[in-house]
Amino acid sequence: MSDDGSDSSIPLVSKHARRKNMNTTCNGEQQLPSGALASSSVRVDRILDWVFWVLSLVAVTLIMTLNRRQWFFADDFVFAFDRQLSDPVGLLRPHFGHNTVLPAIVFQLIYQVVGLHQFWPYQIAVALSHVAVACLQRALMLRMGTGRLLATAGATLFLFFGSGRENLTWAFQITLNGSLAFAFWALLVADRDRELDSISRRCDLLASLLLSGAALCSNLGPFLACVVGLAVFLRRGLSASIRVITPPLALFLTWRLWAPKGQEAVKAADIGQAVVWGREHLFVSFHSLTHVLVVSILLMMAVFGAIVMTVKNGRRPEDNIPLALLVGLVLLAASLGYTRGGFIFPASTPRYVYLGASLALPLSAWALGRLAESSKNLMALAVALLLVGLPANMRLIGPSTLYDELALGSPVMTAAVASVAVDEAVAGPYVIDGLFTANGLIRASKEGRIPVLAFSSEARREALLRVALGRAVRAPVNCRPMASAGMVSLRRGDYLDLGPVPVRLALADYPDGPFVQEYFPEDGGLRGLIVLVDRIDIIVEPYGDATSIHKCRG
Repeated sequence: MSDDGSDSSIPLVSKHARRKNMNTTCNGEQQLPSGALASSSVRVDRILDWVFWVLSLVAVTLIMTLNRRQWFFADDFVFAFDRQLSDPVGLLRPHFGHNTVLPAIVFQLIYQVVGLHQFWPYQIAVALSHVAVACLQRALMLRMGTGRLLATAGATLFLFFGSGRENLTWAFQITLNGSLAFAFWALLVADRDRELDSISRRCDLLASLLLSGAALCSNLGPFLACVVGLAVFLRRGLSASIRVITPPLALFLTWRLWAPKGQEAVKAADIGQAVVWGREHLFVSFHSLTHVLVVSILLMMAVFGAIVMTVKNGRRPEDNIPLALLVGLVLLAASLGYTRGGFIFPASTPRYVYLGASLALPLSAWALGRLAESSKNLMALAVALLLVGLPANMRLIGPSTLYDELALGSPVMTAAVASVAVDEAVAGPYVIDGLFTANGLIRASKEGRIPVLAFSSEARREALLRVALGRAVRAPVNCRPMASAGMVSLRRGDYLDLGPVPVRLALADYPDGPFVQEYFPEDGGLRGLIVLVDRIDIIVEPYGDATSIHKCRG
């Protein structure tokens, strides 16, 4: 026992907890003395806890119901076709520069049971990962000194955060959700008082393991490890911070140096693009919470006011987390602006909005709580401000925009792509349809992992264009330049050398069809396209000089 009567074997005790004769464990749970359980405040707290858990179940049910049309899409097929539990090296391959080992394992565990015949098991996984992030956000807000009612209101908003719909329903997004959940959990574990540092370091070890898990979900993990490290530094100093973040950062650097070849990140933006994109992302991180411009501005002003108050009146022990989140939010916008600002997706893309809001929400709740702590009326207003955006976000949980509709995926098209690939004897390690390899698709089809469905002639044409051309990175030979845009007849083994010019392709017998392929030479080292079918006639429309495109005989 320590001098104040608390159990010294439990290393996570805050100053405020000791003043209230309360112990806190590594998972952040507060242990109240038995005499306090009869108080009305404790009863209210328990009611709020139960309400939040019920709302969590409602959120999962609503997500599943409103997104029952969702199917496998884009990156999902990479985890299905090109990651295998029997191939540990393959699991380590970068996916657009990200380490995705743990999500790939989770995806494959489900895939080995149901294949691509059912989407709902994968959807439950991503929905539960989202709920985990919301629950951990609530715990963080409580740790930051936010009242239980305000923390519950904020976490409820995030439970139904339709502005980040992709991270609620797209199976692949267990990557980013996993990094957030592991990092928030690590922050709860690592946040404790300096004087307990010498008693036990087991929580630091646990925090390091959790941050290592975050780094194995996506490259957001190492970034969030630095945010956690900053929070620990502000609370307990440099040595504790280094002890917590060194293992996950060392793990990430080791992987970066020794990882097998995979899909690397897209080309970074220039400074101008990065600044514009990052500024927009910083704004939308707050605006997505409210969908009301005036209220969004009030949230940002509240954060600014709370920071000024903290500087003026002195920093409290629990202020280390919001200060770290503020720095993390700004650096996240800058980082995403640099890595995504030159790409096709804007700052309002749901998955990027989700990341910003996951930091902006607890920061806003802390700021509102700090400004309103002296008045019950102001606290009620703070709760109302956090819940203003709830109706708008709930309306966005299901597909509501053209972007959402395009990202739903299609079981019929999945079946068509697999059928055409088998019929045309598509093979090789080449990436087709922009993401997965021909070999992976054929293997999945032969193993019966893909549903067999009837499809139309239009679907067959679209599937042919999807699988006929593989991404080539070596320079072809026996080439001649194209004189102008137009139809080109290609046979198996031929190349289209793209040079520096992006190109748009369509089937010659279906030029006005709804589906085309676009390729960008600078993307992932792409040099050109190799033909994987016996014959295909396509319309080539370069975004530039046609003579820079060469047709090459294989």
